[in-house]
Amino acid sequence: MSKKRGRRLWPLLCTWVWLVGCSDGLESSGDPGVTSSAQDVATTATTLPSDMLPVTDGSALEGNSYVADGAMVAGVGKAFARPVTVTFENGRVGVDSGCNGYGGRYEVDAGRLAVTDAGSTLVQCEETLMEQEGTILRLFDSSPAISISTGGDRLLITSPDVTLHLTRR
Repeated sequence: MSKKRGRRLWPLLCTWVWLVGCSDGLESSGDPGVTSSAQDVATTATTLPSDMLPVTDGSALEGNSYVADGAMVAGVGKAFARPVTVTFENGRVGVDSGCNGYGGRYEVDAGRLAVTDAGSTLVQCEETLMEQEGTILRLFDSSPAISISTGGDRLLITSPDVTLHLTRR
């Protein structure tokens, strides 16, 4: 990479790192359908449904893809500007945060999801999508608790400040 090109990419990388580290979540896009999704998340994220069990190993996740339209962030329901997709395949997790892709190797131990050897694309997107991405990256970087419904159709990924309800695609 030339020095000139590297200088042009540096501000973009610094902005992305700042957004990931400082983001406090997402606001509703103003679309009534999206707002109701955030409300649904807000009312269901406070309790763990009786059919949800901690994931004990990655075999329950393998070969599945899940989608979420919103999350609980610091106790407040937040709608996503675009759906977030999480895919588990061949010992790797892939996340489409609505803006960039994120992925790495994953392991599950004692109901916790650990992502290692992680990487991400670095595309600059509109502010709401960058905030959404920051929320998702904070969640996956926190070694979150992970639970799955007995039928495997729902997934719950939880950190101290973010709760993500996902539905199998």
